[in-house]
Amino acid sequence: VWRVVRVLQQRSDLPFLQQSAINLPVFLSAVGTAVIGALAFIAIHLERLQDTAIAAAARAARAEAERDATGRAYEETKRLLAERTDFIDLLAHEIRQPLNNASAALEAALEASRTLNRRKATARHLIALGDSYTDLGEINHAIDCYEQALSLASSTRDRRGEADARSGLGQAHYLAGALDFARRYHSEALDLAYQIGDHRVEAVALGNLGVTHFGQGEVRTASSFFEQQLKLAREL
Repeated sequence: VWRVVRVLQQRSDLPFLQQSAINLPVFLSAVGTAVIGALAFIAIHLERLQDTAIAAAARAARAEAERDATGRAYEETKRLLAERTDFIDLLAHEIRQPLNNASAALEAALEASRTLNRRKATARHLIALGDSYTDLGEINHAIDCYEQALSLASSTRDRRGEADARSGLGQAHYLAGALDFARRYHSEALDLAYQIGDHRVEAVALGNLGVTHFGQGEVRTASSFFEQQLKLAREL
């Protein structure tokens, strides 16, 4: 553009310039100013576009870095969770193994007592086996053992056995989420404990009733049972 302007300045003698009414200096000055303004406008917008492109590239780079970091964190979390799961499985196996062994021994003792027709001993072994199943989380098996023990203890008038069987049933139903049944069995165990004067069974029943009432949201009643249990435990 400036070359054209210089040529026009140098060749002001050209016929079309002389014949026109154009004031060449003014015209050239106006053209130069317009050109400079246009170039300045283009330069500003090019700079803005460049800044926008740089900012977009920076955002894209940050997003990519965040995705990479998130991916690495996710993979690390998965690895840690897998390690924890494996550890818990191993721990559960180590804990369950002796319980399984105990259950097997109790089942053998139960079979022997049944063979000898020792009904009171059979009831005791059933209660112990129910406790073992409860520890293993096999609640249905535990309830079955306690119910059989309760039937045998009632038929042999073994009040202590009845109380222990009802206590076991209360605990099993509590773990199964049947809190009303749990409350009923623990109350029956407490009544039997009063009747036979067994303070150990009484203390256990009081504590179980406290836990059951607490689970039902009856905090004051639960506190009353716990206080009674604590008082009795101090006297034993």
